[in-house]
Amino acid sequence: MAGILGLGFVPLRWERFDLLIARECFFERGIQSFIGLLHEKPFQDLAATFTGYDISLCGKMLFPDNFNKESSS
Repeated sequence: MAGILGLGFVPLRWERFDLLIARECFFERGIQSFIGLLHEKPFQDLAATFTGYDISLCGKMLFPDNFNKESSS
């Protein structure tokens, strides 16, 4: 956001954010629409314009049985 406002920005550290979705809610229309949005090229292109963000895992689904293996790569 700092870049959009013409402000300087000094990152102090990287922080990872994950969105947890309860299994029983996963197939709700709103959740599926949001997940679909994360995979759309226009959204990814827009998100890529924000400097200082790593969107390489945006929309990637991790499950309890593969979370540690996938999230560390």
